[in-house]
Amino acid sequence: MKYTIPQAGSMIGALATGEGIKGIQIVVEYKCDAKGEWIRFIKDPPDHWWDLKTLNIISKKEQNG
Repeated sequence: MKYTIPQAGSMIGALATGEGIKGIQIVVEYKCDAKGEWIRFIKDPPDHWWDLKTLNIISKKEQNG
């Protein structure tokens, strides 16, 4: 059985923008569970997470398959 985390490896270091974000931010943390996926930026407080569905990911690492 092969386990995969949807986007974890490619999300760290990705560039993102969206409503409520000033300019372009770099993703520094990623988490997921049955309810969804979230990311955090360097200047965010430790308990603040952005819902990945509400953001525009500009670039991220390619996954080698």
